[in-house]
Amino acid sequence: VVIGGCNSSNTTHLQEIAITKKIKSFHIDTPERISVEDNSIYHKPLKSELVMQKKFLPDGEIKVGITSGASTPDKVVADVIEKLIAIAN
Repeated sequence: VVIGGCNSSNTTHLQEIAITKKIKSFHIDTPERISVEDNSIYHKPLKSELVMQKKFLPDGEIKVGITSGASTPDKVVADVIEKLIAIAN
């Protein structure tokens, strides 16, 4: 999950790195883009508008990496982590 302003060049670069490494990435600008209730996320694919992905976290054991731009508040990152844990449980 890449967190940062949807128009930030730094967070866009972070997403480009994930794509280059063939790692699925979801670029969001706020934790409210994640729905715990229906395991969905509104995210901004590279060079695209916002789209919704249903069942974005698969069943079973997963590994998640989270990165954010320097201007992203720690509270935003913490809220995203909490939502991901709630979906996984």
